[in-house]
Amino acid sequence: MKTGILAQVQIAEADVEQELYTVPASYWAGISTILICNQAATVKTFSLRVRPTFETDPADKQFIFKECPVPGNDTFEITVGLVLGPVETLRIVGSTTGMSATVFGWEKPV
Repeated sequence: MKTGILAQVQIAEADVEQELYTVPASYWAGISTILICNQAATVKTFSLRVRPTFETDPADKQFIFKECPVPGNDTFEITVGLVLGPVETLRIVGSTTGMSATVFGWEKPV
């Protein structure tokens, strides 16, 4: 069973959704904490959504955070007991570059 850091990404492009973390096939994942770091001096925003395996298109109902502000040179901490099934995905959008995200939790075979 894997525990600890499950994923780390740098926001690559402003206002473009990107994969933050995908549960491996044949695994469950428990997400305990997500950290969103703003590495710039000005306020930036992010949106975060969970895309279930059975839904291939983005949908507003999937958002768990929408355009949340992160103060300059600060980190937004999300403490959550989120359990994801095989191949379910966390996706993130940043208002600009200069942001990063880290996912902590565990993975366990189905």
